[in-house]
Amino acid sequence: MTAVAGAGTVSLANGTVAAGATCTITVTVTGALAGIFVNTISAGALTSLQGASNAAPAQATLNIGNTSGVGISKSFLSTIIAPGATSLLTVTIINNAVTAVNLTNMA
Repeated sequence: MTAVAGAGTVSLANGTVAAGATCTITVTVTGALAGIFVNTISAGALTSLQGASNAAPAQATLNIGNTSGVGISKSFLSTIIAPGATSLLTVTIINNAVTAVNLTNMA
């Protein structure tokens, strides 16, 4: 794995993931500017010698400078499932404010 500080990219080459296993890459990110930043790994960016590839993009959003302290995220436990199978969707509401926040709506 290659992750050079300040470069804005992470790459992996010549790795192996066993059948039925997962590989998790964790990178510390520092945000210098306020804003909403979406990091995307494009569909087809992950390839294998066997010809397998990621059919859908993977995205993560980072909110820097949200002064309200309130945010929301969601993720699927399994992002690839067979027809008729199930996955678990988790919605996380975040409150980094110093007081409780009374929520009125989530659509």
